[in-house]
Amino acid sequence: MNTILTALTRTAELSPERGFHVIKNGKVSSFLSYASLHGRAQARASAMQECLTFNERVGLIFFNELSFIESFFAVLFAGGVPVPIAPPQPFSPLQSFYRRVGLIARQSTIHRFLVSESLSEEVKESLGAQTSSIVQTLDEFSALGESDAVTPRQRPNAISDTALIQYTSGSTSDPKGVVVSQENLILNVAAMCESFEMNAESAGVTWLPFFHDMGLIGGLLLPVFAGSDSYIMRTADFVKAPLSWLKAISDFSLEISPAPNFAYKYCLERFNADALSDLNLTSWRSATSGAEPINPKVMRAFTQTFAPYGFSARSIMPLYGMAEATLGATFTTVGEGMQSVFVDREALNNGRVVLAGRDAPGNKEIVSCGKPIRHVDVSIHVDNLDFVDTSLLLGEIALKGNSVCCAYDNDQKNTAAMLENGWFLTGDIGFLFEGNLYVVGRSKEVIIINGANYFANDIESYAAEVEGVRGVAAVPLTESDTEECALLIVPAKGHDTSSLTQIVRRKISDELGIQITTIDIIAASQLSKTTSGKIDRAKIRSLYNNLSRSAEAVSQ
Repeated sequence: MNTILTALTRTAELSPERGFHVIKNGKVSSFLSYASLHGRAQARASAMQECLTFNERVGLIFFNELSFIESFFAVLFAGGVPVPIAPPQPFSPLQSFYRRVGLIARQSTIHRFLVSESLSEEVKESLGAQTSSIVQTLDEFSALGESDAVTPRQRPNAISDTALIQYTSGSTSDPKGVVVSQENLILNVAAMCESFEMNAESAGVTWLPFFHDMGLIGGLLLPVFAGSDSYIMRTADFVKAPLSWLKAISDFSLEISPAPNFAYKYCLERFNADALSDLNLTSWRSATSGAEPINPKVMRAFTQTFAPYGFSARSIMPLYGMAEATLGATFTTVGEGMQSVFVDREALNNGRVVLAGRDAPGNKEIVSCGKPIRHVDVSIHVDNLDFVDTSLLLGEIALKGNSVCCAYDNDQKNTAAMLENGWFLTGDIGFLFEGNLYVVGRSKEVIIINGANYFANDIESYAAEVEGVRGVAAVPLTESDTEECALLIVPAKGHDTSSLTQIVRRKISDELGIQITTIDIIAASQLSKTTSGKIDRAKIRSLYNNLSRSAEAVSQ
């Protein structure tokens, strides 16, 4: 099985009746079988070949909808390279959308976009004008190719060919286009199917956006490879009603559903026993958690809350991955549940890993992300040392293997810096213990206070535990005479901000032993997130600097 196209062809033959089910208002509103997907994508590709050159990048701007899936495979069958791009986001200015699309169009030399029918004519016209590109909908290729439905002319499709360009979330810098080869993709998908113990009976559901690697590869391409049914929700529907995700798992007896840590927390915040009387989660055997730091308190609270509805602690499946690894790098074992270790926090802040007891004062719990999957090796990189797998050595996590990508699209500078002696340096800090990977935080998100290293996500997670904190971001004060950290807090409605800031200060002091002198209250709209839901560190720093300058101007 050489490429994802041969995987679709095989699945269309072996599982023709299975496919993609779109859920709307709790019901299946539309369905696309693998047999129909294969035929329709080839028909569209027949028309596309008249205007696409081999290896041409094609931007795909869709919500989670069947037309995205058709477009993705049609572009591949036509010899093009799909580039999934986030559509306009709710409550985000259109200029932010145009800026991101413009950046991606320039970087990947995109001259043609396929877009959702639901995008307004105004957005389509502006998109074309601002990127000097052709903007089309999938149906524009229908009249040209679907009537005769011929098999498209086959173009070279070797394992070294580019399968897609996957843009990173851009949480600490501008997004970069990861070049995912056919070999990267098929090996990673096959390894993840093996780790999930997936087969044609392993139905799942995703609300994760298809422009994100976890949604695209985990929610769309894994089922294609396994030949299993996949249920699709729109991301906006999950955001409005997170418990609808759990209801879908219950109503359709689904086994596999991945999500970041915040999704489990969001379900806890919206928990309503009266609305869940018939909820049954016994089928959910793989509740994966990844794409952001895993908070063990949240996962335990989720287990405790939903255990009466059949959810098992053994179903929790932490993992580690990223776009540069195609998707998956390390997986825990199905049925093992969440495993963790406790380490001495003070030692960790000073760059060492020292195991501590569960009840030891000043400890920190870190969740295991499991062992490397097939075609991936993991090591720890420390200055003045080679890439090593020494147990309990804290350093930068590095990846290597045939499913690890090795180039950014049209980006020689970042590509040259991407690999060191064949290893990809992830920018994440962690350690290995008994063959399992433990992720501590991002190297770019380290805040130095009193000479010790603190990770922004650690400070934020403790602040978020305070009742009344709806959102929070930690900002290093690099221009301060002393080493400090500021917090930007979004308060929940009805909470006194003065007392809230004092409680947060006390919480951080009690848990981490550090003093936060600067806390600013901001609106929810000011807490900038990337298209994948991560805190946009660059915009948050800019926001804080603007707030500081405004305060200085007022005081003068």
